[in-house]
Amino acid sequence: MRSAVRANIVLVVIALVALGVPFIASGFQTLEVAYALIFAIAILGLNVLTGFSGQISLGHGAFLAIGAFTTAIGVHSLRVPYLATIPMAALVCGILGYAIGLAAGRLEGIYLGLATFALGVATPDVLKKQTSLTGGVKGITLPPITSPVAGLSDDQFFYLLCLAIAAGLFVLAANILGDRTGRAWRAVRDGELAAAAFGVNVGYYKTLAFAISAAYAGVAGSLYGLATAFVSTDAFPFQLSIALLVGAVVGGIGTIGGALIGGLLTEFLPIYAQQLLLPLSKDLANAAPGAVQGILLLVVLGVARAERWVSAGPGTAARARTRRHQCRERSNPKSRLSLREELSIVGTPSVRFAIVAATSLALAACSSGAPSGGAPSGGAPAPTSAPAAATAAPAAGGALTASDVGVTRDTILIGATVPLSGPAAAYGTIAKASDAYFHYANDNGGINGRQISYKYLDDAYNPAQTVPLTKQLVEQDQVFITFGGLGTQAQTSVRDYLNGKKVPQVFVATGATTFAAEFEKFPYTFGWQPVYQGESLIYSQYIMKNTPNAKIGVIYQNDDYGQDYLDGLTKGLGSKASEMIVDKEPNDVGAPDLSSQILKLKNSGADTLFVFETPSPAIKSLVAAFQAGWHPTIYLNSVSAPVPYVQAAQKAAGDEAAVNGILSVEYLKDPADSGQANDPGIQLYKQVMGKYYPDGKLEDGFNVYGMATAWSLVDVLKKAGPNLTRQAVVDTLTNLNETENPFMYTGIPIKNSPTDHYSITQEFLAKYDTSVNDYKPISQPLDVRGQIKFP
Repeated sequence: MRSAVRANIVLVVIALVALGVPFIASGFQTLEVAYALIFAIAILGLNVLTGFSGQISLGHGAFLAIGAFTTAIGVHSLRVPYLATIPMAALVCGILGYAIGLAAGRLEGIYLGLATFALGVATPDVLKKQTSLTGGVKGITLPPITSPVAGLSDDQFFYLLCLAIAAGLFVLAANILGDRTGRAWRAVRDGELAAAAFGVNVGYYKTLAFAISAAYAGVAGSLYGLATAFVSTDAFPFQLSIALLVGAVVGGIGTIGGALIGGLLTEFLPIYAQQLLLPLSKDLANAAPGAVQGILLLVVLGVARAERWVSAGPGTAARARTRRHQCRERSNPKSRLSLREELSIVGTPSVRFAIVAATSLALAACSSGAPSGGAPSGGAPAPTSAPAAATAAPAAGGALTASDVGVTRDTILIGATVPLSGPAAAYGTIAKASDAYFHYANDNGGINGRQISYKYLDDAYNPAQTVPLTKQLVEQDQVFITFGGLGTQAQTSVRDYLNGKKVPQVFVATGATTFAAEFEKFPYTFGWQPVYQGESLIYSQYIMKNTPNAKIGVIYQNDDYGQDYLDGLTKGLGSKASEMIVDKEPNDVGAPDLSSQILKLKNSGADTLFVFETPSPAIKSLVAAFQAGWHPTIYLNSVSAPVPYVQAAQKAAGDEAAVNGILSVEYLKDPADSGQANDPGIQLYKQVMGKYYPDGKLEDGFNVYGMATAWSLVDVLKKAGPNLTRQAVVDTLTNLNETENPFMYTGIPIKNSPTDHYSITQEFLAKYDTSVNDYKPISQPLDVRGQIKFP
């Protein structure tokens, strides 16, 4: 009786805590806890399958992906109200789960695990191929959820929606597990032969467990898609399936309350491990999320070994449970409990609920906005250009006062998401170079008396991470603007959100034409560098004049970034495009090898190769062409063409012939050019690098790019005036006219107007010369302003 009363009291306390979270936590913290509830729903479904019916799954992330895309397609394409798509996702995933359960009915143990693992690995790729439905590599952007309830913010409403759904699903699971179905599942788990002998329809109940488990995961995926307002296959890697299994085991396999603990741990443990290690080492902090997952995975393997999950023999689970029962009955201190048995002690109602309540309170009160909201990320809080204390609320008095969000009397807080890791990690140096210039600017008077503080977070070139990290910067860190966010897919995925919040998205580090062309639709978004279609137009004009009979092969990244370059080339060649372009070979981001694409291009008869890639695959393409004995004329897109990356390709190929004569474009001064050593801009660049970024590569043109954009931002912020507001920045950017950026070639302006946001439209054609290991200009500045049309 007392234990029942105590459990009820704890339940009431937990309910009050859960209901109070959105009213005592910030909007971003509330969203973080909502993500934890979403993970808890998914883990509860996994517990139904693995913990209660004894069927191990290593691919449950596949059902989250299907649930998320069901909602995305329903909202985006079918115009179904978003609330109606949640049961739709459950139904679709439930049916698929039932079908998979039928197909896998004869598999057990490790064999079932491998089959589901294959499902988790294959599903994102299959979805990616369905471009007309899923958007392919572009994903689907959803409108953010708005609260229909007066007095509730959008984040509060969404959290309460997640809480209500989670509570209903937990109660439903408890009822199912308490009736005949639950008893049948436990009988099957403890021994299929014994269950069958007692009249249990083993095949039916195993398949039913798959269906219900998948339906729960579908609901979680649906809510996840609504939370991020962006659904992409990159959000559902196979690591997500492993993370869910880890959460289920550590939270308490075979327990209902353990799913909630597992959800909280899945969301928050990597974050707090990261924060704990950050004072010791930034490198350790960056590695923390992956290390935590690795350690917990070892726990899972220990449990699997102790419980004989890998055994196909009947009755092993039953023997383990009998032994646990006997150990508890005898209370024999010499009887050693298995790891799973020790974890299951936490499964007693009062202890489990107390842990949940305490954890919820701590997380709601203490969450500090580290990267979150999705599969655990490797991103860590990055260094800033001003002391953290300087971003606190402004002190009273003084000539300057806080004039807008992110602006205090002393500081201007700006933020970005950039790929410090992942397939485009080479671009990570750009943010570091920008940060170095901000340090220089701060030490030389700052911005009308204020210091710039630059916080950049690692999104690993993955839009699924860009979305929650951007929300963190805006809602938790409260940045004044975002600056230098990198990646076409990444920045388009948050463009709607930032414009909806009226947060300037300044100088996105991408030349995607859409950022300049659609300025009327997205008035808070501004590009900087020449657009990709403009660069391709320059190539096409040159090739039409000098080699009009060329046979062109194109290798390009299969997303908006690569497609934009290809579109510009096709438009520039005009009516001759279909005749001149003999083959086009796309490749996915992160593709480990491009040899097959290069071989197809060679066999097509192409004598000219266009490489529209990020640096790593560009290097692979150049090396593969040389190793295939193919020596075409090569055009290399500018964002992969800095000297260190061309030299890396030459070194990998083992012959300078692999890179000699490469054609590209330039508009920034070249730090590798000895002829520019005495240029004032290059001297300033070297001065800033030496003092503020000594670990950076001096010859890397990406660092020049980072400083050039930082110089422009400093200029814009100064011109926006001491009463710094977001609107003042937008107005200044709209009428931008810079001709003295020291890192740009003289005579190339950076110019916007109320009717034209193509900031830089002039570039030189240049050819790489291995005799000097550098590019040599082969043209005057070529201007394509007015020639670029979008779409």
